[in-house]
Amino acid sequence: MNSIFKTAQIITNSRAFNVYIFSLITFSAILIGIETYPDIASRYRDLIVLIDRFIIACFVLEIGLKIIAFGNKPFLFFKDPWNVFDFIIVAVCLIPSDDTHFFSVFRILRVLRILRMITFLPNYAF
Repeated sequence: MNSIFKTAQIITNSRAFNVYIFSLITFSAILIGIETYPDIASRYRDLIVLIDRFIIACFVLEIGLKIIAFGNKPFLFFKDPWNVFDFIIVAVCLIPSDDTHFFSVFRILRVLRILRMITFLPNYAF
């Protein structure tokens, strides 16, 4: 079981993983911007929904890996306010609803995750 924890730590601390997550957040922001154009949004609705679900699935996987990385003390994940923020945003995005205006606010808040990633990126020289 220790190897699973160690593998999750290696993955979540890797430059490639953090750049991938940053890229997903950025792409998510672009996707939200595209949705503000009614003609494009209606024409590509199915594709946009599919891409958004993929992005959310990746965020769920990210959070899962980060929790696993804490090993026998997964509750420590929630000691970091940014982790709590990420968890809440992703959890709310998983709630099915017909009120798209309310949940679109939370989707936009995903963009704020970029602030967190900016604190990590200086550690990774490009």
